Amino acid sequence: MQTSPELQNRRVSRRAGPAQPATESTRYGGLDALRALAVMGGVLLHACVAYMPSRMPDLLWPVHDAHPTVVCHLIFWWLHCLRLPVFFVISGFFAEMMCQSRGADVFLKNRIQRIAIPYHILLVTLMPLTLAIWIGGLWLNDRVTLEAFFSFSKPVAAEIRNHFFGPGHLWFLADLTIISVTFGLIRREFPARPDAPPAALFRLRWPALAPVYLAGPSLMLLWGNTSPFVVHNNTFVPDTARLAYYGLYFFAGVVAFRRKEQAFELLKYPFTHLSLSLVAVIAMFATLPDALAGRATLLNRLFLSASVALVAWLSVFGLMAIFLNQWKSDRPAFRYLADASYWVYIIHLPLVGMSHIALQQAPIGAFTKFLLTALITLSVAVMSYQTCVRYTFIGRALNGPRTRKGEAAREPAVARHADHPVAIELPAPDDALVPAIVHAEMPTSRSDRKAA
Repeated sequence: MQTSPELQNRRVSRRAGPAQPATESTRYGGLDALRALAVMGGVLLHACVAYMPSRMPDLLWPVHDAHPTVVCHLIFWWLHCLRLPVFFVISGFFAEMMCQSRGADVFLKNRIQRIAIPYHILLVTLMPLTLAIWIGGLWLNDRVTLEAFFSFSKPVAAEIRNHFFGPGHLWFLADLTIISVTFGLIRREFPARPDAPPAALFRLRWPALAPVYLAGPSLMLLWGNTSPFVVHNNTFVPDTARLAYYGLYFFAGVVAFRRKEQAFELLKYPFTHLSLSLVAVIAMFATLPDALAGRATLLNRLFLSASVALVAWLSVFGLMAIFLNQWKSDRPAFRYLADASYWVYIIHLPLVGMSHIALQQAPIGAFTKFLLTALITLSVAVMSYQTCVRYTFIGRALNGPRTRKGEAAREPAVARHADHPVAIELPAPDDALVPAIVHAEMPTSRSDRKAA
């Protein structure tokens, strides 16, 4: 049965979306690096846990140092405020970029291949190793006996029984999969129309206050339920409060790409925004103790939620402004950082746990142990990526194929911004703007494409 050219064009538009100039993808190398650093910041955050005087509720850890340091307390909660909001805003930005340049179908396939499938494989490969390390740490600290742990009849402490089995740090991949697939399905059913008029611009009387305006919705979500910030929910059941909170940042990134000219106009006050974020951090630390102790009042939760939301959005604006202004083009170092950061994120938790256990009895200060843990973890993770992952089937599954120097005349001219949670691959040649999934339905020559 023959189909009309008009109907074929509609199908292509639905799947591929409006094509964007490939050169546009090369302007965001700084954002790629910032997102990779946000992922790697998880190493520093988890390296702090064993040496904090405070503890995040429901976060089970194998080691707690007898002489903690308040510095690790400050680093942990400061990173916890801003790290994932920065990541999800940039992820939404690049997700919309990929949908516009390659189509929602390609985006969905990419997310399933690079995030959903690795997540389920890691649950049965990496997580047993991580759980074994946690059992060893708990046993060495006399918090559980092996007989009781592997027995169904002997009691185990509620802290361990309720919070031991779960995805661990892989919750991040699960949430990112849910948010990305939901966005991709919506984007597929309601594609952007090439003939649609441009969206009306927001009218802001004081553009420098844009982070304050955006903090409002985040504040309301946290005020209603502070668990996305103050509690670690280690369960395979999707945490709707956490999905809503981080999904809001993802959605903001999507809107930012659609209105990127206006969005970039708001990124002119980096030092003002970062300075104000430090003031908000102080307010956050003033209200945090009551929340951790479980005695927060309604007013206390309001101030905590407001300060956390302000830290997040002020940091998003400030850091994005600095990285965009300083690094506007794609660079090989940024590509490598983006590629490596995915593997560093995957492997870092068992390395951090082993380092904490090994350093527990070392006659050195807690802050020195923290630095050693971070250094050991990052060094081993990056070296293992280079030697055992980058050019193997693992690297191909996580990031796509990578070519060693000298093995090919030149690597494909691409700007990687989202192949995995910290990189997407957008083809540079004009002919590659059409995804392979719909290439058979597209006119093959440039004159045919123009006619279509």
